[in-house]
Amino acid sequence: MPEQPDLATIAAWFTKRLPDTWFNGPAAVTLMPGGLQVVGALPEVEMGSEPDAALRAAAAAGRIARFREDTRPERVAIAEQAEAQFGLPVTWGATCGEASLLFTPGGESAGAGPAWGRRGDLVKV
Repeated sequence: MPEQPDLATIAAWFTKRLPDTWFNGPAAVTLMPGGLQVVGALPEVEMGSEPDAALRAAAAAGRIARFREDTRPERVAIAEQAEAQFGLPVTWGATCGEASLLFTPGGESAGAGPAWGRRGDLVKV
């Protein structure tokens, strides 16, 4: 297993590797026991005339779901590269407005358990 670099090195690697169009600014990269967590902020949904909280939450959940599906092949490739580079599985997540969600626990496919959290866990960044 490669020597584990510090979090600043890992975060810089992700900042340079992730497409600029994915998130509003750099993703939050956290070193958790057994893996990395990468969570980015998506643009909030423009809703027009002040929707209630339930409508905003539904729109945010839809935006996160679309991001998850649209970026799946690239996220898998980046996670594989990161694991080869740093020896740690990657858990992805996204936030949109008040909604936050982890959706790909790192290491689960290898039987090692999630890097941090479980699919569907809410996260605060």
